[in-house]
Amino acid sequence: MTESSRQLIHALTDLRAAQADIKARTDPAFHRRLMELRAWQSAHVAAFHAERAVACNGSDLLDFLTRRFYLEGDWSELTAQPVRIAAAVGRLVNNDRALVIAVDLQAVADSLDIDMAAALLADPRLPADWPLGAVSYVRATRRVTPIAGARLPGWMN
Repeated sequence: MTESSRQLIHALTDLRAAQADIKARTDPAFHRRLMELRAWQSAHVAAFHAERAVACNGSDLLDFLTRRFYLEGDWSELTAQPVRIAAAVGRLVNNDRALVIAVDLQAVADSLDIDMAAALLADPRLPADWPLGAVSYVRATRRVTPIAGARLPGWMN
C-alpha cells in the first residue's frame, strides 16, 4: 500500500467519523442549527467571492464549491469502505492528492460545523428561535477556533 493510499484511507475514515457524529445526534435543534449554519456559511462565502468569480469566469466553480460540494455532497459511497475505495482510486489515478485534499477539507468542515452548531446552541444570547447572524457567528467561531486547530490535517498546518 502506498503512502498516498494510506492518506486517502485516513481522510475517508475521518470523514466517515464526522458524518457518523452528525447522524448520531438526536437533538432536532442541533440539526436545525447545523442546516442553518451551513446554508449561512455557503451564502456568505458565495457572496464574498461572487465578484471575483465573475471576473475570473469562475461562477460555476464557486457554485460547485459552495453549494454542490459543501451543502449537497454525498460522500457515503466513498466513506463506506475506505480501504476498498483507496485501492480502486490507486488503480485508476496516478496522483490522488487532489482527492485526498478534498476529503480532508470535507472532514474538517463537517467537524468544525458540528462544533459551531453546538457553540451556537450553547450561546445564551442566541435563543433557539432566532436566526443566525454575523455577531452570533463570530461568537461561536471564537469559542470553536482553539478546538478546531487541533484536528487539522498535517498539510493544513
